[in-house]
Amino acid sequence: MTDDHTIHVFDKDLDALSRQVEELASLTEDVLGRAISAGLDGRQDLVDGIISGDERLDELTASIERASIRIL
Repeated sequence: MTDDHTIHVFDKDLDALSRQVEELASLTEDVLGRAISAGLDGRQDLVDGIISGDERLDELTASIERASIRIL
């Protein structure tokens, strides 16, 4: 019984971690696209938006690191 519970919790934690990694990948792809556009077009407004949104990437990265350590 305990093994089934442990496996269920582990699977649930891995699923949550996977969703966070997918979110980080999606956000990173978006930021990269905007950074390329900003560089090619010389758009400071895009650069400012990228910088202001960087905090979310940092938070998500830290959350993924914490979850990874907890799961291990």
